[in-house]
Amino acid sequence: MTKMVKLVFVAVLVLLLALPAAQADIADTTLDVVMLEVDEALLLDASAATVSYLPAGAQEPAFTVEMAMVPSREIGYDLPQQSVMLTVTGDPIDYPLFSQRGYTVFSALELTSGGGDATFTRLADWLQTGMIQQNEEIELATLASKPVVVYVNGQYWGQYMLREVISGETLCRQAGFGVEDADAVSIVYASGWTQQGNRDAYQQLLAELSTAEHVDAAWLAERLDVDSYLDWLAVKMYLGDSDPSGVVYYQLPDGKWRCADSRFSWGLFHSTYVASDAYLSEDGMTVLHLDNSIFLSLLAVEEYRELFLTKVGALYQTWTTEAMQSALDECVAVMAPEMPTHFTRWAPENDTEVNSELSQDPDEALAYWQRRITRMRDGTMVKRPYYIYQDIQTAFGLSEAEMVQYFGSEVPIAPAE
Repeated sequence: MTKMVKLVFVAVLVLLLALPAAQADIADTTLDVVMLEVDEALLLDASAATVSYLPAGAQEPAFTVEMAMVPSREIGYDLPQQSVMLTVTGDPIDYPLFSQRGYTVFSALELTSGGGDATFTRLADWLQTGMIQQNEEIELATLASKPVVVYVNGQYWGQYMLREVISGETLCRQAGFGVEDADAVSIVYASGWTQQGNRDAYQQLLAELSTAEHVDAAWLAERLDVDSYLDWLAVKMYLGDSDPSGVVYYQLPDGKWRCADSRFSWGLFHSTYVASDAYLSEDGMTVLHLDNSIFLSLLAVEEYRELFLTKVGALYQTWTTEAMQSALDECVAVMAPEMPTHFTRWAPENDTEVNSELSQDPDEALAYWQRRITRMRDGTMVKRPYYIYQDIQTAFGLSEAEMVQYFGSEVPIAPAE
């Protein structure tokens, strides 16, 4: 063997050893796979990617598309495992990505590592939006998602959530409007950011609300899709979600403003969370002091106050401890087989400045993830129904008889602490 041939042989051998066994790993996973081909020098900082999607067990992609790529606005972007937004640059994807959706066409998607829940259960948003989407009584636009495995230039990049994005197209489809109306939709966030359309129209609504001589049920119903607002408030309070900043207000071509939510990373986190203090304060929602004047105006109308209490009571009777635990168990069963490989990849890069409980040892990181699941399952989900019962009764000054009327039962037994 000549010196040159030896050098080439060694170089090739080193390259092969350095490359992950991508195809073998793909065959081993039970999750769908998203493969990104990007600029090697930039990786997830690249502005574009070729994206291939392989259903679990498939040998060939179901589709491959060119997509623009930008960092996700989701909290958690500064974690080592970055989240990204992907927008199709050509014809939209036409593939049934999400079983809970009756539509198959998507122009944009997000790959998120879990947002605020990225270092805890990683599935809080997927779990809770799934609970909402399966409840036909809740009229609230949310984002469908599913766990996937991601590869970047053939390198294993771990478990992610593939998710829809808030857009005129998504909101029109969920409300039953044609996507030809998508550009006419106004989308504003409680934080003040306007994604598209006219924020002035929403500000005008708030101004009218503050100056109107008489605000009654008819006045509000003319301007708002009341159910979507009350459903949002009932769901966030019931789940004890401490982050209302994902709320989205949007106006469809019929002129009414509706309520949606873009994330549930912090729901079912603290069982004792006093949601009434956080959401119904005259100073605004939570420490962020987000405007809640529409919600307070709705609750000031007896008809809508009763409707809200009926909605929370229905959640209490539907999202029982057992029902929530069952939903969680189903999610964990899907994700658990992938998590040892995921933590082998990412645990060494865990940052204790982000979460002091994290470990850089893969086995310990996996054990911590399992403890967070147990904490939610056997702690929060057991205790939350009791605490929301107490919270609603106190905040609204309800009698025992009224609580039975709305919640279907007398005060529950206090859970063991």
